[in-house]
Amino acid sequence: MLPLIPIAIVGTAVYGVWRYFNPQAAQDAATSISESVSEAVQNITDLFPKAAPYQDAITGAQDKYGIPSNYLAKLLNAESSFDPAIISGQRKSSVGAVGIAQFMPATAAELGVNPTDPMSAIDGAGRYLSQLYAQFGNWPEAIAAYNWGSGNVSKKGLSKAPAETVNYVQKIAGVDIRQSGG
Repeated sequence: MLPLIPIAIVGTAVYGVWRYFNPQAAQDAATSISESVSEAVQNITDLFPKAAPYQDAITGAQDKYGIPSNYLAKLLNAESSFDPAIISGQRKSSVGAVGIAQFMPATAAELGVNPTDPMSAIDGAGRYLSQLYAQFGNWPEAIAAYNWGSGNVSKKGLSKAPAETVNYVQKIAGVDIRQSGG
């Protein structure tokens, strides 16, 4: 009795033969797949048109700090809505947070960030979020810590997170931290 050949091996072999005899069709298929993948990762300005001046800085920080696609853009939108009055520091939050990334003055100083300089603040937010990820080991907790504070996440856990933080993580990571066990 002949051994069964796994379907994956047969499929790979058939694809290889097809590609050999149809190089243009193979190239077209590869291009189509590549376009589908890039469509799946939405352009930042498609999500947030007001983010256009900051798109390169956001994408650069996401890449530099290993942040999943559009997490930083979504975080900045949640923080400032890309509102020029908030970005410039003309309008502060009720607790004194400033700029595009809504840094508290002490956090901005600790990170060496000028919170009213969007490029400095975007890089600082990426670096800070990456540090939080290194501390907690997962994106939902890192994002919750950005919003609620790392001390609260460490001491109380995500199950005790306020509704604002639950909604914040949902907006950015698409995860319900109360349902996932966070």
